[in-house]
Amino acid sequence: MYTRTVISPLIAATMLLVLAVTAQSAQVDLKFTGQLRTRAEFDKRNFDFGKANQSYLLLRTRVGLEATVDTNTHAFIQLQDSRTAGGTINGTATSGLTNDGKNVDIHQAYLLIDRIWTNGSSLKVGRFEMNFGNQRLFGAVDWHNVGRSWEGALFSHTTSKLKLSVFWLKRLEMNNTSSNRDFDLFGAYGTLPRANIDLFAVYELDSDTSGMNDDINRLDRITFGSYFKRSFGSSDFELNGAIQTGKIGVFGGDTIEQDISAFLITAELGHTFSAASKPRLAIGLDYASGDEDLVDSTFKSFDNLYYTGHKFRGYMDYFLSSSRSGLLDLVARASVKPIVGLDIALDAHYFQSAADYRDIHGKLTTDVGTELDLSLTSSRIKGSLLAAGLSLFLPSESFAAANDPDPGLWGYTTLTVNF
Repeated sequence: MYTRTVISPLIAATMLLVLAVTAQSAQVDLKFTGQLRTRAEFDKRNFDFGKANQSYLLLRTRVGLEATVDTNTHAFIQLQDSRTAGGTINGTATSGLTNDGKNVDIHQAYLLIDRIWTNGSSLKVGRFEMNFGNQRLFGAVDWHNVGRSWEGALFSHTTSKLKLSVFWLKRLEMNNTSSNRDFDLFGAYGTLPRANIDLFAVYELDSDTSGMNDDINRLDRITFGSYFKRSFGSSDFELNGAIQTGKIGVFGGDTIEQDISAFLITAELGHTFSAASKPRLAIGLDYASGDEDLVDSTFKSFDNLYYTGHKFRGYMDYFLSSSRSGLLDLVARASVKPIVGLDIALDAHYFQSAADYRDIHGKLTTDVGTELDLSLTSSRIKGSLLAAGLSLFLPSESFAAANDPDPGLWGYTTLTVNF
Protein backbone atom coordinates (compact mmCIF):
# COMPACT_ATOMS: atom_id res chain seq x y z
CA MET A 1 0.00 0.00 0.00
CA TYR A 2 2.95 2.33 0.65
CA THR A 3 5.13 1.46 -2.35
CA ARG A 4 7.26 4.05 -4.10
CA THR A 5 6.43 5.07 -7.65
CA VAL A 6 8.38 6.19 -10.70
CA ILE A 7 5.80 8.65 -11.98
CA SER A 8 6.10 11.11 -9.09
CA PRO A 9 9.56 12.53 -9.99
CA LEU A 10 8.30 13.03 -13.56
CA ILE A 11 5.26 14.93 -12.30
CA ALA A 12 7.47 17.10 -10.08
CA ALA A 13 9.90 17.89 -12.90
CA THR A 14 7.01 18.86 -15.19
CA MET A 15 5.54 21.14 -12.54
CA LEU A 16 8.89 22.87 -11.95
CA LEU A 17 9.19 23.47 -15.70
CA VAL A 18 5.67 24.93 -15.81
CA LEU A 19 6.51 27.23 -12.91
CA ALA A 20 9.72 28.40 -14.57
CA VAL A 21 7.86 29.31 -17.77
CA THR A 22 4.78 30.92 -16.22
CA ALA A 23 6.81 32.95 -13.74
CA GLN A 24 7.98 35.11 -16.64
CA SER A 25 4.47 36.22 -17.62
CA ALA A 26 2.08 35.46 -14.76
CA GLN A 27 1.58 36.57 -11.19
CA VAL A 28 3.08 33.86 -8.98
CA ASP A 29 2.82 33.78 -5.19
CA LEU A 30 4.99 31.25 -3.34
CA LYS A 31 4.28 29.64 0.02
CA PHE A 32 6.72 27.41 1.90
CA THR A 33 5.51 24.80 4.44
CA GLY A 34 7.14 22.05 6.44
CA GLN A 35 6.90 19.55 9.26
CA LEU A 36 9.38 17.82 11.52
CA ARG A 37 8.03 14.92 13.58
CA THR A 38 9.72 12.47 15.91
CA ARG A 39 8.03 9.54 17.63
CA ALA A 40 9.59 7.20 20.17
CA GLU A 41 7.81 3.87 20.67
CA PHE A 42 8.05 1.06 23.21
CA ASP A 43 6.68 -2.12 21.64
CA LYS A 44 5.77 -5.26 23.57
CA ARG A 45 2.77 -6.41 21.53
CA ASN A 46 3.81 -10.05 21.10
CA PHE A 47 2.04 -11.47 24.23
CA ASP A 48 5.31 -12.98 25.50
CA PHE A 49 7.30 -11.18 28.23
CA GLY A 50 10.13 -13.66 27.66
CA LYS A 51 10.98 -12.05 24.33
CA ALA A 52 13.16 -8.95 24.05
CA ASN A 53 11.58 -5.53 24.34
CA GLN A 54 11.48 -3.40 21.20
CA SER A 55 12.05 0.35 21.28
CA TYR A 56 12.72 2.67 18.37
CA LEU A 57 12.61 6.29 17.21
CA LEU A 58 10.74 7.25 14.02
CA LEU A 59 11.62 10.43 12.12
CA ARG A 60 9.52 12.17 9.47
CA THR A 61 10.47 15.33 7.59
CA ARG A 62 8.20 17.09 5.10
CA VAL A 63 9.01 20.17 3.04
CA GLY A 64 6.42 21.72 0.73
CA LEU A 65 6.32 24.53 -1.81
CA GLU A 66 3.06 25.89 -3.19
CA ALA A 67 2.93 28.30 -6.12
CA THR A 68 -0.31 30.14 -6.83
CA VAL A 69 -0.42 31.31 -10.45
CA ASP A 70 -2.79 34.16 -11.39
CA THR A 71 -4.79 33.51 -8.18
CA ASN A 72 -6.49 30.48 -9.76
CA THR A 73 -3.98 27.68 -10.36
CA HIS A 74 -1.87 26.04 -7.68
CA ALA A 75 1.20 23.84 -8.04
CA PHE A 76 2.16 22.00 -4.86
CA ILE A 77 5.26 19.86 -4.32
CA GLN A 78 5.95 18.12 -1.01
CA LEU A 79 9.14 16.15 -0.37
CA GLN A 80 9.29 13.63 2.46
CA ASP A 81 11.95 11.66 4.30
CA SER A 82 10.69 8.85 6.55
CA ARG A 83 13.11 6.71 8.54
CA THR A 84 13.82 4.79 11.70
CA ALA A 85 16.72 6.30 13.65
CA GLY A 86 19.76 4.07 13.27
CA GLY A 87 18.11 2.16 10.43
CA THR A 88 19.92 0.61 7.49
CA ILE A 89 19.79 0.78 3.71
CA ASN A 90 20.89 -2.49 2.10
CA GLY A 91 22.48 -3.49 5.41
CA THR A 92 24.50 -0.28 5.82
CA ALA A 93 23.82 2.10 8.69
CA THR A 94 22.49 5.56 7.84
CA SER A 95 23.45 7.22 11.13
CA GLY A 96 26.97 8.16 12.20
CA LEU A 97 28.59 7.31 8.88
CA THR A 98 29.41 9.38 5.80
CA ASN A 99 26.91 7.58 3.57
CA ASP A 100 23.67 8.81 2.03
CA GLY A 101 20.43 7.12 3.10
CA LYS A 102 18.71 8.14 -0.17
CA ASN A 103 15.35 8.06 1.56
CA VAL A 104 13.71 11.20 0.14
CA ASP A 105 10.58 10.71 -1.95
CA ILE A 106 7.77 12.87 -3.30
CA HIS A 107 4.79 12.60 -0.98
CA GLN A 108 2.59 14.99 -2.96
CA ALA A 109 2.96 16.73 -6.33
CA TYR A 110 -0.20 18.06 -7.93
CA LEU A 111 -1.80 20.80 -9.96
CA LEU A 112 -5.00 22.31 -8.58
CA ILE A 113 -7.21 24.64 -10.62
CA ASP A 114 -9.71 26.46 -8.37
CA ARG A 115 -12.09 27.51 -11.13
CA ILE A 116 -12.48 25.39 -14.22
CA TRP A 117 -15.35 26.24 -16.60
CA THR A 118 -17.65 27.62 -13.87
CA ASN A 119 -17.49 28.90 -10.31
CA GLY A 120 -17.37 26.07 -7.80
CA SER A 121 -15.74 23.58 -10.17
CA SER A 122 -12.12 22.58 -9.51
CA LEU A 123 -9.66 19.98 -10.78
CA LYS A 124 -6.70 18.33 -9.05
CA VAL A 125 -4.25 16.14 -11.00
CA GLY A 126 -1.08 14.42 -9.85
CA ARG A 127 -0.09 12.77 -6.57
CA PHE A 128 -2.08 13.82 -3.51
CA GLU A 129 -3.54 12.84 -0.17
CA MET A 130 -7.27 12.15 -0.05
CA ASN A 131 -9.58 12.16 2.98
CA PHE A 132 -13.34 11.64 2.93
CA GLY A 133 -15.81 11.81 5.81
CA ASN A 134 -14.27 10.68 9.09
CA GLN A 135 -11.64 8.61 7.18
CA ARG A 136 -13.37 5.30 7.98
CA LEU A 137 -13.00 4.19 4.34
CA PHE A 138 -10.67 6.76 2.73
CA GLY A 139 -7.92 8.41 4.75
CA ALA A 140 -4.34 9.68 4.45
CA VAL A 141 -3.16 7.77 7.58
CA ASP A 142 -1.20 10.70 8.99
CA TRP A 143 -0.23 8.61 12.02
CA HIS A 144 1.89 6.38 9.78
CA ASN A 145 5.49 7.46 9.33
CA VAL A 146 4.94 7.58 5.55
CA GLY A 147 1.21 8.20 5.07
CA ARG A 148 -0.92 7.40 2.04
CA SER A 149 -0.89 9.27 -1.26
CA TRP A 150 -2.76 8.53 -4.50
CA GLU A 151 -1.97 9.27 -8.12
CA GLY A 152 -4.80 10.24 -10.42
CA ALA A 153 -7.34 13.01 -10.89
CA LEU A 154 -10.05 14.53 -8.69
CA PHE A 155 -12.84 16.79 -10.01
CA SER A 156 -15.00 18.68 -7.51
CA HIS A 157 -18.09 20.84 -7.83
CA THR A 158 -19.45 22.80 -4.88
CA THR A 159 -22.74 24.62 -4.43
CA SER A 160 -24.72 25.66 -1.36
CA LYS A 161 -26.70 22.40 -1.58
CA LEU A 162 -24.09 19.89 -2.71
CA LYS A 163 -20.37 19.21 -2.70
CA LEU A 164 -19.50 16.49 -5.21
CA SER A 165 -16.12 14.90 -5.84
CA VAL A 166 -15.53 12.49 -8.73
CA PHE A 167 -12.17 10.73 -8.93
CA TRP A 168 -10.06 8.28 -10.89
CA LEU A 169 -7.08 6.75 -9.08
CA LYS A 170 -4.36 4.49 -10.42
CA ARG A 171 -3.51 1.90 -7.78
CA LEU A 172 -1.20 -0.09 -10.05
CA GLU A 173 0.12 0.44 -13.60
CA MET A 174 1.63 -2.70 -15.16
CA ASN A 175 2.22 -1.42 -18.73
CA ASN A 176 1.43 -4.89 -20.03
CA THR A 177 0.99 -4.98 -23.83
CA SER A 178 -0.63 -8.45 -23.88
CA SER A 179 -3.52 -7.80 -21.51
CA ASN A 180 -4.75 -5.22 -19.03
CA ARG A 181 -3.26 -6.03 -15.62
CA ASP A 182 -3.80 -2.61 -14.03
CA PHE A 183 -5.62 -1.78 -10.81
CA ASP A 184 -7.91 1.26 -11.13
CA LEU A 185 -10.38 2.97 -8.82
CA PHE A 186 -13.33 5.14 -9.86
CA GLY A 187 -15.53 6.88 -7.38
CA ALA A 188 -17.89 9.67 -6.39
CA TYR A 189 -18.32 11.27 -2.98
CA GLY A 190 -21.13 13.72 -2.33
CA THR A 191 -21.90 15.85 0.73
CA LEU A 192 -25.33 17.34 1.44
CA PRO A 193 -24.50 20.12 3.95
CA ARG A 194 -28.05 20.84 5.03
CA ALA A 195 -28.72 17.20 5.88
CA ASN A 196 -25.24 16.55 7.35
CA ILE A 197 -24.98 13.39 5.27
CA ASP A 198 -22.41 12.07 2.80
CA LEU A 199 -23.14 9.54 0.06
CA PHE A 200 -20.43 7.68 -1.83
CA ALA A 201 -19.67 4.91 -4.29
CA VAL A 202 -16.27 3.39 -5.17
CA TYR A 203 -15.56 0.93 -7.98
CA GLU A 204 -12.32 -1.08 -7.80
CA LEU A 205 -11.08 -3.12 -10.74
CA ASP A 206 -7.95 -5.22 -10.42
CA SER A 207 -7.68 -6.57 -13.96
CA ASP A 208 -4.73 -8.88 -13.28
CA THR A 209 -5.73 -12.42 -14.29
CA SER A 210 -2.29 -14.01 -13.92
CA GLY A 211 -2.46 -17.24 -11.95
CA MET A 212 -6.26 -17.22 -12.11
CA ASN A 213 -8.31 -19.95 -13.74
CA ASP A 214 -10.54 -18.99 -16.67
CA ASP A 215 -9.19 -15.40 -16.75
CA ILE A 216 -10.86 -14.43 -13.47
CA ASN A 217 -10.18 -10.85 -12.37
CA ARG A 218 -8.60 -10.59 -8.96
CA LEU A 219 -11.15 -7.98 -7.93
CA ASP A 220 -14.26 -6.39 -9.42
CA ARG A 221 -15.93 -4.66 -6.46
CA ILE A 222 -18.33 -1.80 -5.75
CA THR A 223 -18.59 -0.21 -2.30
CA PHE A 224 -21.38 2.25 -1.65
CA GLY A 225 -22.72 3.79 1.51
CA SER A 226 -23.15 6.89 3.64
CA TYR A 227 -21.67 8.90 6.50
CA PHE A 228 -23.76 10.98 8.89
CA LYS A 229 -22.69 13.32 11.69
CA ARG A 230 -24.82 15.70 13.70
CA SER A 231 -24.75 17.52 17.04
CA PHE A 232 -27.81 17.89 19.25
CA GLY A 233 -26.95 20.53 21.82
CA SER A 234 -24.17 19.00 23.92
CA SER A 235 -24.61 15.55 22.38
CA ASP A 236 -23.17 14.26 19.09
CA PHE A 237 -23.87 11.27 16.87
CA GLU A 238 -21.83 9.72 14.08
CA LEU A 239 -22.79 6.89 11.75
CA ASN A 240 -21.09 5.02 8.89
CA GLY A 241 -22.75 2.40 6.72
CA ALA A 242 -21.39 0.61 3.66
CA ILE A 243 -22.26 -2.37 1.45
CA GLN A 244 -19.88 -4.23 -0.85
CA THR A 245 -20.89 -6.23 -3.91
CA GLY A 246 -19.21 -7.59 -7.03
CA LYS A 247 -16.80 -10.50 -7.56
CA ILE A 248 -13.44 -11.55 -6.19
CA GLY A 249 -10.95 -14.21 -7.27
CA VAL A 250 -9.88 -16.37 -4.33
CA PHE A 251 -6.82 -18.65 -4.34
CA GLY A 252 -7.22 -22.15 -3.01
CA GLY A 253 -6.57 -25.61 -4.40
CA ASP A 254 -8.17 -24.13 -7.50
CA THR A 255 -8.91 -20.48 -8.05
CA ILE A 256 -12.59 -19.73 -7.62
CA GLU A 257 -14.63 -16.61 -8.24
CA GLN A 258 -16.94 -15.62 -5.40
CA ASP A 259 -19.81 -13.14 -5.29
CA ILE A 260 -19.15 -10.38 -2.75
CA SER A 261 -21.85 -9.69 -0.17
CA ALA A 262 -20.41 -7.78 2.79
CA PHE A 263 -21.28 -4.80 4.95
CA LEU A 264 -19.99 -2.35 7.54
CA ILE A 265 -21.78 -0.36 10.21
CA THR A 266 -20.18 1.96 12.75
CA ALA A 267 -21.81 4.35 15.19
CA GLU A 268 -20.78 6.58 18.07
CA LEU A 269 -22.92 8.57 20.50
CA GLY A 270 -21.24 11.11 22.74
CA HIS A 271 -22.08 13.81 25.25
CA THR A 272 -19.93 16.76 26.34
CA PHE A 273 -20.71 18.17 29.77
CA SER A 274 -20.85 21.89 30.50
CA ALA A 275 -17.97 21.98 33.00
CA ALA A 276 -14.95 24.15 32.19
CA SER A 277 -12.81 21.06 31.56
CA LYS A 278 -15.23 19.86 28.82
CA PRO A 279 -15.49 16.22 29.95
CA ARG A 280 -16.92 13.94 27.24
CA LEU A 281 -18.27 10.41 27.42
CA ALA A 282 -19.10 8.28 24.38
CA ILE A 283 -19.99 4.75 23.37
CA GLY A 284 -19.48 3.24 19.94
CA LEU A 285 -19.84 0.21 17.70
CA ASP A 286 -17.69 -0.89 14.75
CA TYR A 287 -18.92 -4.01 12.94
CA ALA A 288 -17.35 -5.39 9.76
CA SER A 289 -18.95 -8.58 8.47
CA GLY A 290 -16.97 -11.82 8.35
CA ASP A 291 -17.11 -15.17 6.58
CA GLU A 292 -17.00 -18.64 8.12
CA ASP A 293 -17.16 -20.65 4.88
CA LEU A 294 -14.10 -19.91 2.74
CA VAL A 295 -14.98 -22.11 -0.23
CA ASP A 296 -18.66 -21.46 -0.92
CA SER A 297 -19.92 -19.14 -3.66
CA THR A 298 -20.17 -15.98 -1.51
CA PHE A 299 -17.45 -13.78 -0.04
CA LYS A 300 -18.96 -12.16 3.09
CA SER A 301 -15.92 -10.43 4.62
CA PHE A 302 -15.97 -6.64 4.51
CA ASP A 303 -12.82 -4.97 3.23
CA ASN A 304 -11.98 -1.73 5.07
CA LEU A 305 -10.65 -0.17 1.84
CA TYR A 306 -8.15 2.63 2.42
CA TYR A 307 -9.10 3.82 5.88
CA THR A 308 -7.11 5.45 8.66
CA GLY A 309 -7.26 2.38 10.87
CA HIS A 310 -5.30 3.84 13.78
CA LYS A 311 -8.17 6.24 14.52
CA PHE A 312 -10.77 3.55 15.05
CA ARG A 313 -9.70 0.07 16.16
CA GLY A 314 -7.37 0.73 19.05
CA TYR A 315 -4.01 2.46 19.03
CA MET A 316 -2.06 -0.80 19.20
CA ASP A 317 -2.97 -1.50 15.55
CA TYR A 318 -3.68 -5.22 15.85
CA PHE A 319 -6.59 -4.89 13.40
CA LEU A 320 -5.37 -2.58 10.64
CA SER A 321 -5.82 -5.15 7.89
CA SER A 322 -9.18 -6.61 6.93
CA SER A 323 -9.82 -10.01 8.47
CA ARG A 324 -11.63 -12.87 6.76
CA SER A 325 -13.54 -13.43 10.01
CA GLY A 326 -14.50 -9.73 10.29
CA LEU A 327 -14.51 -7.78 13.54
CA LEU A 328 -16.83 -6.48 16.23
CA ASP A 329 -15.48 -3.58 18.29
CA LEU A 330 -17.47 -2.18 21.21
CA VAL A 331 -15.81 0.98 22.54
CA ALA A 332 -16.28 3.37 25.45
CA ARG A 333 -14.48 6.72 25.43
CA ALA A 334 -13.80 9.38 28.05
CA SER A 335 -11.90 12.63 27.58
CA VAL A 336 -11.23 15.82 29.50
CA LYS A 337 -9.36 19.13 29.07
CA PRO A 338 -8.12 19.87 32.61
CA ILE A 339 -6.21 22.99 31.54
CA VAL A 340 -5.90 25.03 28.37
CA GLY A 341 -3.79 23.22 25.79
CA LEU A 342 -3.99 19.78 27.41
CA ASP A 343 -6.30 16.92 26.35
CA ILE A 344 -6.46 13.56 28.14
CA ALA A 345 -8.43 10.62 26.73
CA LEU A 346 -9.09 7.01 27.69
CA ASP A 347 -10.60 4.46 25.27
CA ALA A 348 -11.71 0.94 26.18
CA HIS A 349 -12.27 -1.59 23.34
CA TYR A 350 -13.90 -4.99 23.57
CA PHE A 351 -13.09 -7.04 20.46
CA GLN A 352 -14.68 -10.16 18.98
CA SER A 353 -14.61 -11.58 15.49
CA ALA A 354 -17.82 -11.16 13.50
CA ALA A 355 -17.68 -14.79 12.34
CA ASP A 356 -16.18 -17.88 13.94
CA TYR A 357 -12.51 -18.57 13.31
CA ARG A 358 -10.53 -21.71 14.12
CA ASP A 359 -7.77 -21.31 16.72
CA ILE A 360 -4.54 -23.30 17.12
CA HIS A 361 -6.43 -26.03 19.01
CA GLY A 362 -8.94 -26.44 16.19
CA LYS A 363 -11.74 -24.84 18.21
CA LEU A 364 -14.23 -22.47 16.57
CA THR A 365 -14.43 -19.22 18.50
CA THR A 366 -15.10 -15.48 18.27
CA ASP A 367 -12.90 -14.56 21.25
CA VAL A 368 -10.33 -11.81 20.66
CA GLY A 369 -9.57 -9.52 23.62
CA THR A 370 -9.80 -6.14 25.34
CA GLU A 371 -7.68 -3.03 24.81
CA LEU A 372 -7.20 0.10 26.94
CA ASP A 373 -5.66 3.23 25.37
CA LEU A 374 -4.60 6.23 27.47
CA SER A 375 -3.46 9.27 25.47
CA LEU A 376 -2.34 12.82 26.16
CA THR A 377 -2.02 15.74 23.74
CA SER A 378 -0.47 19.09 24.68
CA SER A 379 0.11 22.34 22.82
CA ARG A 380 1.48 24.15 25.89
CA ILE A 381 5.05 24.12 24.56
CA LYS A 382 5.08 27.12 22.22
CA GLY A 383 5.48 26.23 18.57
CA SER A 384 5.16 22.47 18.99
CA LEU A 385 2.65 19.70 19.65
CA LEU A 386 3.42 16.96 22.18
CA ALA A 387 1.51 13.67 22.28
CA ALA A 388 2.03 10.57 24.42
CA GLY A 389 0.15 7.37 25.12
CA LEU A 390 0.19 4.02 26.84
CA SER A 391 -1.85 0.98 25.75
CA LEU A 392 -2.63 -2.44 27.21
CA PHE A 393 -4.15 -5.44 25.40
CA LEU A 394 -5.57 -8.46 27.23
CA PRO A 395 -5.87 -11.22 24.60
CA SER A 396 -7.83 -14.43 24.61
CA GLU A 397 -5.78 -17.58 24.29
CA SER A 398 -7.34 -18.16 20.88
CA PHE A 399 -6.30 -14.75 19.52
CA ALA A 400 -2.80 -14.89 21.03
CA ALA A 401 -2.37 -18.48 19.77
CA ALA A 402 -0.83 -19.36 23.12
CA ASN A 403 -1.81 -20.82 26.46
CA ASP A 404 -1.92 -18.26 29.29
CA PRO A 405 -0.58 -15.38 27.13
CA ASP A 406 0.97 -12.26 28.60
CA PRO A 407 -0.71 -8.89 27.99
CA GLY A 408 0.39 -6.76 25.05
CA LEU A 409 2.01 -3.42 25.98
CA TRP A 410 2.82 -0.41 23.82
CA GLY A 411 3.62 3.24 24.41
CA TYR A 412 4.72 6.30 22.46
CA THR A 413 5.83 9.92 22.72
CA THR A 414 5.55 12.24 19.71
CA LEU A 415 6.86 15.76 19.19
CA THR A 416 5.72 17.66 16.09
CA VAL A 417 6.66 21.08 14.72
CA ASN A 418 4.66 22.47 11.80
CA PHE A 419 5.77 25.60 9.96
